[in-house]
Order: sequence, then structure tokens, then C-alpha cells
Amino acid sequence: MDDMGAKYANIIANHLLKYTHYLTNIYGIPSELSFPRDKEQREVDCCLVTGGVIECIIEIKSKKSALSPHLKYFK
Repeated sequence: MDDMGAKYANIIANHLLKYTHYLTNIYGIPSELSFPRDKEQREVDCCLVTGGVIECIIEIKSKKSALSPHLKYFK
């Protein structure tokens, strides 16, 4: 990932982490941001989990390109 792409991904991940803290601190909903990867090195950028339920799986892109097939695998 180029430098601008890494910065973009970092900004998005930071905002998602703030959101999990907001849900936990204001509403008492246990929330977390995870970065799943399996033994075959398949990974997605972020996974938002609230109340023990996966809310969404997120792939962060800074350029127009094909989505990772790992999104479908983790779904």
C-alpha cells in the first residue's frame, strides 16, 4: 500500500475505534474493532463487533480496484 493509502486506512481505522469506544462508554454496548487473519493469511482490514455480533466487515481502499475475495470468505 502506498503512503497515502496507509494514511487513509489509519484515519478510517481510528474513527471506527472511536465509534466502538463511544458505543461502550455512552450506551454500555460492548464493542470492539478487530483485524481478522487466518492461518492461510487471508485477511480483511477491519471487522466491527458490537454486543458480540459482527456488524460489518470493512475493506479500505484508497484507489479504485477490485475488492478482495477475502471479504466473501470471512462473510
